[in-house]
Amino acid sequence: MDILRDRCPLLLKRASSFCSTPVEAAGLSRGGSPSTAGLGHTSCAALARKRPRTSEPSEEEDSETTESFWEDSGSEETRSSSSGDSCADEKPPASPEPPVPGIGVSRRLPGSQTTGPRPPLAVRCLRLPGPAEEAFQAVLCAGPGASFYALLGSRAVYGFAEAATRPELHGSQPKAKSPFMEGADPISSDELFDALRQRPIIVAAGRRGTDILRWLRRAGPENLSWEVEVHDTGLLRNVLHGSSPEAIQACACTVASLKETLRAAMKLARQLRETSGELAYTLLLRSQSAVAAMEAAGVPFDHVGLQKLCLQWRSDLDRTEADVRKQLLDICGASALPASNPAGLNLRSNSQVAGLLARQLSAKERSKWPCTPGGALRTDSESLRRSGLPWAEDVVRFRELSHALSHYERYIALAKCGGGRLFPSYQLAGAVTGRMTCANPNLQSSPRLEEFRSLFRAGLRPGWDWLVQGDFSQIELRVLAELAADEQMRAIFRAGEDLHRTTAALLSGVAPEEVSTEQRQFAKAVNFGLVYGQSAEGLQRSAESSYGMELSYAEAYRARQGFLAAYPAVAEWQQRQRESVLRGAEVKTAGGRVAWHLVKQWKELQGGLQSDPSSAGRLQREAINFPVQGTAAEVMLACLESLRPFLQRASESTRLVCVVHDEFLLESTDTAAAEQAARALREAMEDAWCRLFPGAVLGESGISVRWGWSWSELK
Repeated sequence: MDILRDRCPLLLKRASSFCSTPVEAAGLSRGGSPSTAGLGHTSCAALARKRPRTSEPSEEEDSETTESFWEDSGSEETRSSSSGDSCADEKPPASPEPPVPGIGVSRRLPGSQTTGPRPPLAVRCLRLPGPAEEAFQAVLCAGPGASFYALLGSRAVYGFAEAATRPELHGSQPKAKSPFMEGADPISSDELFDALRQRPIIVAAGRRGTDILRWLRRAGPENLSWEVEVHDTGLLRNVLHGSSPEAIQACACTVASLKETLRAAMKLARQLRETSGELAYTLLLRSQSAVAAMEAAGVPFDHVGLQKLCLQWRSDLDRTEADVRKQLLDICGASALPASNPAGLNLRSNSQVAGLLARQLSAKERSKWPCTPGGALRTDSESLRRSGLPWAEDVVRFRELSHALSHYERYIALAKCGGGRLFPSYQLAGAVTGRMTCANPNLQSSPRLEEFRSLFRAGLRPGWDWLVQGDFSQIELRVLAELAADEQMRAIFRAGEDLHRTTAALLSGVAPEEVSTEQRQFAKAVNFGLVYGQSAEGLQRSAESSYGMELSYAEAYRARQGFLAAYPAVAEWQQRQRESVLRGAEVKTAGGRVAWHLVKQWKELQGGLQSDPSSAGRLQREAINFPVQGTAAEVMLACLESLRPFLQRASESTRLVCVVHDEFLLESTDTAAAEQAARALREAMEDAWCRLFPGAVLGESGISVRWGWSWSELK
């Protein structure tokens, strides 16, 4: 339990009601009274009188208008790991030029009124098999419908829970077949639930721990799913070895399979006690009940509104395609169209668009054009926009509309079947950094268009009239400041100052109050680019693709050098990460999660199995990316754990409906419930930050909490 002792200011002893032998349990003592700090938004009473736009203008990522609204909001890991080259031996340009400011807008973010560190909520320690206890006491496999198979101590049992079954919001459950299990005893569901109450530690068999908790929500007593601790062997292996956290699909259950699950869980738990990953696993374990409740609740979605939006998108798609054809015919004549099938020009085809580029670019332009590994001209959005060709922007627009229709039109049927709600599934630690992923549908990749976000709105069902949203401001930069112990960056956040404005002032040599909108936008591109250790060339690409800014190599190089000089501890930390990963050292998050995939890549590099010359550079970038994104994910999990008691108490008036990385979305019944939920969410977010970084201060603008009628209003 060393990792917990390091994090906890106070250890409390308690007797375990689960095991026959008492064990020590570490907990955190909550000091002081809950914060009643203001929420930085209009009061609920005022909002109840009329329905204006309910959120104050947000500065968080305040240049969204310059970024692609179609960009995958869950693609930070992809962008950060691929947008920069290795920069350890980067050379300065021959003749450096001054940075060129970008273009953007500035809006004010209502800040948190946190003025000092908050103690974390009290938590229980992990109850894992140790020297004093040789086994978990229960293994549970939930079958179809309300059937179950379980191992209670040494007794194998099976049965149904049909009498207590409550259908989930998105439909009734299938009827179960006979749950007979040879060598086991039939018992009633009441006997099972009583046993779980007395010894509330379960090992999930054949399903994810989240699935078992959802089954308990549906079939068991109302609060049982919040009280039990469900250990998931998939999550244990994920923390210990970096393997996929997804469990094996449910199959025919036997006493032998339950016992094998028990043995595997015991072995993995004992291994976990000997590693640094205990806190990382604790956060996953304790967030499962909130995730199970979120999956069961679903998120409100206006499918009728999406039908109208898709009709508009399709009309725009047809018009854009016609415009491109006309422009090509006017510029190049019939030769611009495929000779084999003039009517079959496919703007989705990379090869056909590359052919159009080859015919219209000069030999000099073609020699400078970025190419694929196979030598073909690149036709991605960034390259096309840079070309300046009159039809290129329309091709990009056509592809965006085509992507939207192919990916989001299916939401109509999903929401219709769900009675006006979407029911995605969430996989804890689904990403290699430990981030939670989402599927069927993937809400983390939904477009940022205001007309699409407005479809996620309250009031689609009577009695649920408000959405409450909370998100961390610039969490990756805040995490970087703490990991690197950079006092300059910490001081900026602690004072509630604008990091982008301060960076702009340092890069431009002017006072912060004299920084222009363009200079601040330029600094924002630098901050978010270099947080993952990008090279000057990588900064060039990300500034153009994400912020629409064209920089020369010299400008990007000078900006990068200025950033590293402004935040020297960040520069030193990033260099240490690069050097240590090439020596084979483990790369970890603040919670102790190890980047096992980097260990594997390093061994392949040492054994000559990696022939790609860029492998070392990629390894170095990941060594910087992993701790930042992985720790940000752990802050999110800690928030779910801290929020869990409130969600349990207020289940009739507030429910968690969606999580997208560092953003949380709740649904409340009325204004009083929304105000209470907003305060609880802010408090949970502050507690989560202090859980990972004891004593660290988020600053006045570290957290934003708002409520309104649609997701678009909360931005």
